[in-house]
Amino acid sequence: MRNLACVLMLLLLSFGSALAQEKNGFYVDFLAGFSNEYPDHYALLTPGIGYQLNERWAAGFRTTFGTDNSPAICIYTPYARFTFLRTNRLGVYTEGMLSWATLRGELADIPGVATEDNRPYFEGGMNLGVRYDVSKHFGVFLQGLFLGYSHTEFTHKGAVVGNGRFVLDANWRRAALGVRVTF
Repeated sequence: MRNLACVLMLLLLSFGSALAQEKNGFYVDFLAGFSNEYPDHYALLTPGIGYQLNERWAAGFRTTFGTDNSPAICIYTPYARFTFLRTNRLGVYTEGMLSWATLRGELADIPGVATEDNRPYFEGGMNLGVRYDVSKHFGVFLQGLFLGYSHTEFTHKGAVVGNGRFVLDANWRRAALGVRVTF
């Protein structure tokens, strides 16, 4: 009887720890995208860190940098993600986010560089995305569609519905492929 109680206790402890590992944990992610707002085409690289609160909710922070030929700008984005449709390994989510940009490098030192065309911008809204969990600790995701407020005019080109500050944006600039590693 004593051995049976010990075996049951070990099974319950292992079951509890397995559930805890699946529902929450810290993660790092990395997105890569393409942008063409300026005469040069360049890649956008976005490392991030976050915490998976449970099966549906996550919160995190990302920083976006452009490659060598891109403008000297850095974009900061805190976000909250809600997975509203989930199957076995596939999830469809929306991400509530706020983004703001700062100038870096040589552009930040030039007085008056923040003109109407290239000033740092602010955005707030939602991205739509799809996630596929390859394993318990590794996943890939694709996101792209943006609906929300955009403070900058250069984002209002191409596949954008809305001519004011509130836009539905489906440009290539919004599309990003990412990977996530959960600890």
